[in-house]
Amino acid sequence: MFKQKWMRTAILVILTVIVMYIMIYVDVWFRAKHSYLEAEKAAEKNDWKMAYVWYQTAVEQFSPPNSKWVKMSKDKMPGALEKWKEDLRKKKIPFEDYMLE
Repeated sequence: MFKQKWMRTAILVILTVIVMYIMIYVDVWFRAKHSYLEAEKAAEKNDWKMAYVWYQTAVEQFSPPNSKWVKMSKDKMPGALEKWKEDLRKKKIPFEDYMLE
């Protein structure tokens, strides 16, 4: 069955493409995880600007696929934005909403 050279080549190409897509998926998944964990570190330090930016990075740059890290970032992003706005108000720094997003 696989004695024909074109058949072996076609199977090799298909397997290579499958492996490539798996590698890309895993890479994007780990990058989203890293962004989420960096956002959590920033949130622990009450650095809400950096937390928001890291959450936003996970959501905008590493989806699709919508991994659990992207979903958790989407959930926490609005809260981080509101806390960042509170910090700016406390410091009496003028801002408009469009400046922060």
